[in-house]
Amino acid sequence: GKGLLNYHVDKYGDVAAIKVVDLDDDIILISSDGIIIRIKADSIRICARPSKGVRVMKVTGEGNKVVTLARAPHEEEEDSQEEE
Repeated sequence: GKGLLNYHVDKYGDVAAIKVVDLDDDIILISSDGIIIRIKADSIRICARPSKGVRVMKVTGEGNKVVTLARAPHEEEEDSQEEE
């Protein structure tokens, strides 16, 4: 590389994951204690480099951490009721 800084991890904590996504994608995060969240990518604040980043998922308990990050196409929620 060119010696660019990623994020200020000494002051704000470790980086769990970084992924390139489109603003119309969804992001799926899974923690080691089995919590799964899915959020729209455009709901996350865009940061300049270097910055302190954005906390998307808060994990509780000692030893718990984010274990995976995935990008998925956005799916609109459908009504469970069928029209006749």
